[in-house]
Amino acid sequence: MDRFIAIKCPVRYKTLVTRTQIKGIILAIWLFSTIGTVVFPHSLPKVEYEDFLEYYDTFHLCMSDTHDHKFENTSKIFAALLIILYFIIPFVLIFGICSYVIKASRDQQNKLNKER
Repeated sequence: MDRFIAIKCPVRYKTLVTRTQIKGIILAIWLFSTIGTVVFPHSLPKVEYEDFLEYYDTFHLCMSDTHDHKFENTSKIFAALLIILYFIIPFVLIFGICSYVIKASRDQQNKLNKER
């Protein structure tokens, strides 16, 4: 994100990216992750929470081959929300920002090559 802001708004970079704002953003990311992985699952109804714990256990490598889980009680909305918030949105943002930075870098390289 830092490189994206530096390329997109080079003149205003020092006013947009300050130490205080960086600390706030890091704190916000940690809070978002903590709420999504600790607080939010505990707010599920008891049956869904127990099924979620069983679902979570399958991510451990030593248990993945030995357990056959059906996840009948896991809320499809909850599962979709987790996938969207923790995979799709970050992937799209990172992919878009990296694509923009690569495009800007190539454009700058082409300009430098034409000047030679």
